[in-house]
Amino acid sequence: AVAAARRKHPRAIACPHEAYGVLAEEVAEFFDEVRAQKPDRRRMRKELLHIAAMAVRAIEDLQLNE
Repeated sequence: AVAAARRKHPRAIACPHEAYGVLAEEVAEFFDEVRAQKPDRRRMRKELLHIAAMAVRAIEDLQLNE
């Protein structure tokens, strides 16, 4: 999932504020699905994977992986 995110958006996350924005957007997309009248479990899983991938990417791009 992280490799796919890098292919789709090759520019590195530049700062913690940008990482927060990206993660907040992904969480909002997950929450939209949670609030849906008939939540789709596959879409929820997809959004959770996006959240996880972007969190890992932020750790790597911001060099927080010590």
